[in-house]
Amino acid sequence: MKGWIANGRVVDPSTGEDQVRDVFFEEGKLVAPPADPSGWPKVDATGKVVCPGFVELHSCVASVQEAEAAVARGFSTVLTSPANAAPIEKPSVARDLRARLQGSPSRILIAGALTAGLKGEEIADVGSLLAAGCAVLSNGVTPVRNARVLRHLLEYAGRFRQPIHLRAADADLESGGVVREGPRAAWLGLPYVPPEAEEIGITTAAALVRRTGTPVHLTHLWSARGVEALRRAQAEGLPITGSTTATHLFLTDAILDELAYAGVCRTIPPLGDEEDRAALKSAVTEGRLAVAADHRPVPPEFQDREFELAQQGMLTFEMTFSMVSAALGSVAASVRALSTTPAALLGQKATLTVGAIADIAIVDPNARWTVRREALRSLRGASPLVGRELVGRVDRLWVGGVSRL
Repeated sequence: MKGWIANGRVVDPSTGEDQVRDVFFEEGKLVAPPADPSGWPKVDATGKVVCPGFVELHSCVASVQEAEAAVARGFSTVLTSPANAAPIEKPSVARDLRARLQGSPSRILIAGALTAGLKGEEIADVGSLLAAGCAVLSNGVTPVRNARVLRHLLEYAGRFRQPIHLRAADADLESGGVVREGPRAAWLGLPYVPPEAEEIGITTAAALVRRTGTPVHLTHLWSARGVEALRRAQAEGLPITGSTTATHLFLTDAILDELAYAGVCRTIPPLGDEEDRAALKSAVTEGRLAVAADHRPVPPEFQDREFELAQQGMLTFEMTFSMVSAALGSVAASVRALSTTPAALLGQKATLTVGAIADIAIVDPNARWTVRREALRSLRGASPLVGRELVGRVDRLWVGGVSRL
């Protein structure tokens, strides 16, 4: 199978390229321009951006339908969350998930649980999970409560030389909290999460990385204090990377007022304020943070209830590029945050150089569209963005040279 993408603005953060040119691929790989391309299937990308396919770092994908939602907006590779249909704490669960996702249009990687039941209290059988094909070890959104357990995890799991993903937080300080500490929490009497919970969690993780030497990727950063703690750790030269979510980059806790504290607005960690969002934006623009979609479908019966009791989760795959590009105001920075940087975190390379795998997206950065629930690919779940007009949309996607959109 071969293809020719003509006249597109090629944005490849791996090389710094940003120019109009043609892209050719054959047998799943990017190739040099042929002497005579006249017989090649051609797609005209005039006025649009051609970039590497996006790479997702943690989303709940338990069916081919959800994988189709990912492909629908540019994700060629998706790393599943260990908190999927069931916690991926045993090899049999990982194998069952892989079987359910057989035939997915996107490339699926599976994250295995770091701790039993993702409770953060007892080390899971990580060796068996890695032997079963898990690409990453993670505890999902649940922080490891005990620093001694976390140290043992880093000492033990680090021996396997596989990526370890953690959401760093002081579990006691954020326990029961559902919104960011601030005027909104005080006004409504809602239990809150202080940003210091993330700062303390990252500082603790950094101290244990310093002690063990085990590289760690910190997920779901949400606060200005957390970003500053990450900066300090990286300035020290510690092997720590980070990512935030498209939702935390695009929205603030002001959406809670706008939608009257609807359950679909509940996130873990909570949405920050404008200062938090500005800090995340700066860190992403610098290339310090990757961005994840954090797609989590939740049946409406688990969100149609009081805010404190609503289950966290929202549909994000199809809105992610729009959210990130709106927040950053730069196509190149958005592509880097969604492709090059997360791919590197998984030991891969997202690039449009000759010889690379043909994971290619065509993006219309100026397309205006309105989010409508009935048009989203996911079978269940909701989004606080339904009814809102967004700008920027993925038009086409090839995964390994195969057209998927």
